[in-house]
Amino acid sequence: MLSVFKINDPYRLVIVLLFLIVVQLPFYFSDLFITIPEIEWQVLGDKLTQGEILYVDVYHTTGLFSSIVYWILAEFFPDNYLVYRLLALALIFFQALLFNIILLQHKAYNQNTYVPAAIYALLMVGIPDMAVLTPHLMSLTFILLAFDLIFRHLEGRRKQDWIVLQIGIYLAVASLFYPLNYLMLLSTVLAFIFYTNTLLRRYLLLFIGFLLPYLLIWLKYFWFNQESDFYFILKHLFFPSTHLAMINWKTFITLITLPIIYLFLSFIKVINARAFINYQTRLQNYMLIMILVGVVMLVFDNYQATHVLVMLIPAFSFFITHYFLLIRKVWLAELMFLIFTVFLLMQNFIISFKTINSFNWLSLEGQRYNSIELPINLVNKKVLVLGKHSGEYYNNKLATPYLSWEIAQRHINEIDKYNHVIKFYHNFSNDPPEVLIDKEAWAEQIFNKIPQLSMRYKKINDHIYLLM
Repeated sequence: MLSVFKINDPYRLVIVLLFLIVVQLPFYFSDLFITIPEIEWQVLGDKLTQGEILYVDVYHTTGLFSSIVYWILAEFFPDNYLVYRLLALALIFFQALLFNIILLQHKAYNQNTYVPAAIYALLMVGIPDMAVLTPHLMSLTFILLAFDLIFRHLEGRRKQDWIVLQIGIYLAVASLFYPLNYLMLLSTVLAFIFYTNTLLRRYLLLFIGFLLPYLLIWLKYFWFNQESDFYFILKHLFFPSTHLAMINWKTFITLITLPIIYLFLSFIKVINARAFINYQTRLQNYMLIMILVGVVMLVFDNYQATHVLVMLIPAFSFFITHYFLLIRKVWLAELMFLIFTVFLLMQNFIISFKTINSFNWLSLEGQRYNSIELPINLVNKKVLVLGKHSGEYYNNKLATPYLSWEIAQRHINEIDKYNHVIKFYHNFSNDPPEVLIDKEAWAEQIFNKIPQLSMRYKKINDHIYLLM
């Protein structure tokens, strides 16, 4: 099985594509396992189709470019989660292809092989809820394009100013899809410091390239006198203060145990091998930095869910490929690859379809949508959830700009300030929720400050208010 991808034949990538399709078919033909973040992103796209502006009329920490993608999809494929998944699958295949081509061009291994593409695809579909059209996944395309230029710069022979400038632009675009990718800029600077003799001028070009797309975005908000909203959201984009743990740590560790085991086996093989030139060693050190940056992203991400692991996939694929290529015994390499493949796929199916119920702690329920029993019919309503939503926005529309609970909570905590009272009243009056779901007991505090709002709502239980 492994030997199929070791052959230097681009048509082996067709096997990768077929593999992706076959593995995902059971999920597509069964009821889609829709995740809570997917619902949120779909609601965001729907809100933007109404002419609202991100960070001004919709408060959310999604990257601007990701929101544009969700806006387009909501315009042409409203509430069609299958289209989102199919696009994610196509993007995974493209990234696997791009990643493999980059490694081949830069001679990252001592043989031309398509094993990296196979490992990349396998990790993407082998961990539950990873093959989802997330900002993380979309941003990876530009991270990979940056890798191509970073590897060229690390090679040492052809240092050119335009390469460094373009690296900064690619990383900025990636962060405009997924804001925490600004950490990739720091990792790139560290790699340049430790493994190259980059001139100060080129560091400045790197930062200029990174800041240029943000400057163009700022000009747009400045032109329409919306820069204060942009500044306010920018803090939440780069430094998230709340982290929604959607799965418990036992589930998280279980899902990544096998990749981590193979990763450490790879480290042992790479350290003991004496077959690498200095340039290949620099690539390995850089990818190790990428793993550390990916772990930091896991800690700081708004959603502590399986899809955040996407940011680790390129580096994991890079090293695990080394492990399989450095095994001298063909039969052992084939066996280890078979164990890796079967275990990942079986783990995904067992946990996703709950074929084994003995491990109650091993659950993805916290990040997946389950129908919610409410005393009202919550379909096609304008809804606002004060608190961390559990899918109440499914088949509904967002009322008011407060899609992000992190930002709504900040406004409520400062509701004693006159400008926040005015903003709350303005937001509720212009786009009143038909159903207000108060999970954190904030509604009474808002109504006490703004009595005009309390007269418009009827409380039907401890958590639900209906617009009269």
